Amino acid sequence: TISVSAFLLSRSSDLDLRVLQKFGVCRLAPGDFYVDVFSCPENSHIIGAGMNRTRLIHKSNVQRMYAVRLRANSVLSDLTLENYNEDWEDITPVEDYSLGTHGVRIGTAEAGVTEEYGCSVQNVLIKNFEGCGIFHRHTGFGANGCSYINVRVEHCSAGIYLGEKAEYCEVIGRYARRCYTGMVAIGGTNIASGC
Repeated sequence: TISVSAFLLSRSSDLDLRVLQKFGVCRLAPGDFYVDVFSCPENSHIIGAGMNRTRLIHKSNVQRMYAVRLRANSVLSDLTLENYNEDWEDITPVEDYSLGTHGVRIGTAEAGVTEEYGCSVQNVLIKNFEGCGIFHRHTGFGANGCSYINVRVEHCSAGIYLGEKAEYCEVIGRYARRCYTGMVAIGGTNIASGC
């Protein structure tokens, strides 16, 4: 077990990436951790102490495309991912789901194939993002194997967005509350159960 409370509280994202690349796992203690934009390296796992015990809070003065980006075979689990934005209150319909700040991002916003496959979000509450709770698009055709298990999304434009070329995703136990759209599935060969 690695204690990383100082890693995510640090302003240096280089330190965060070096630790994840070296050890592959970050275990977060109960409490609040503030991040601007965080990109998980391949084959890494960020584990909280529980959905109601660890909060990863996205706090930025600049609108970003995402709070957390998952790379190939990376996992985000057992925590709450929350956008800290006092000004944003109402959910409005969007014409383009790629706009706004997303909680978790997998793939790219523009056409092109990335090597982001095998990602997983498990036992995570995502809330208060003006974009999607999870935005997944353009990861290519074939068995990508991304899974979203026991994901709760509250107060976002869309709960989970599986866009173009988001293939072979598995969504189990998704719950959306106060979202304009619960789930959008454009990509093919995706499985949803218990939603």
